[in-house]
Amino acid sequence: MGDPAVGKTSLIRRFVTGKYDDNYLSTMGTVVSKKNMVNSSGDCNVKMMVWDISGQEEFKRVHASGFSNANGGIAVCDITRPETVEHIRRWLTDLRKHAGPKIPAVILTNKFDLVEADPARVITAHRELKTLGCRILTTSAKTGYNVEKAFEVLMDAMLTDGTGTAPVESDFLKLPEQFNSGPELLDYLSLRFCMSVGDQEMGMYILRKQLADMKIDFQKITGEDITNLIVPLVKVIEDLMGKDSAREFRKDLIRAKSKCIF
Repeated sequence: MGDPAVGKTSLIRRFVTGKYDDNYLSTMGTVVSKKNMVNSSGDCNVKMMVWDISGQEEFKRVHASGFSNANGGIAVCDITRPETVEHIRRWLTDLRKHAGPKIPAVILTNKFDLVEADPARVITAHRELKTLGCRILTTSAKTGYNVEKAFEVLMDAMLTDGTGTAPVESDFLKLPEQFNSGPELLDYLSLRFCMSVGDQEMGMYILRKQLADMKIDFQKITGEDITNLIVPLVKVIEDLMGKDSAREFRKDLIRAKSKCIF
């Protein structure tokens, strides 16, 4: 978790594949990656399922759903952008709200390769973050510095400290009074679609593919785009879950669309 462009996807790619790509693509919703690991004492095999959470503020419902079954969290900030350091507290608050107050978490001050000659910047950031009660590591997705270690530290914390998992708030799919933007409505649509499919990982994959096929930028999505998007998504639900589920899904989205003021 973390603000847009702090390097979350690059860290995961470096961890899972050992590769780095400096082309920035904003993450839509959630993306799941997997990697097998062995804990530090060598007596436990662990399959890490890593959820890459969108940094876009509008996706609050998707964030809540992603956090609700988490066993641990990694909060990432960009060491060159002080505002992303300040926002770590908010991300951890949201995580603990939906996954429980005792969930293990690690904070990464990323992009160390850009400030390696300026250690004072790192010290200042770490001083600000110490009050949050998490292990803090400086990382670089570009060079690989401390990336593997960060996931190892979290894995060991999850195995030894437990998760403190709590149920997600029951009203995170409640229709609001209004939707102020296309991305806010897409957030609701995304989670509603994933719940209808019954699998958030697969639901988000289908949704991202549909947006790509229709050449829709999720950050600039319009009401018209969403109207056009409803038709193929309803067809997917009908094919997977039957006509009754598709009818309910369509009815709910039309009701949500009526609350748009953009």
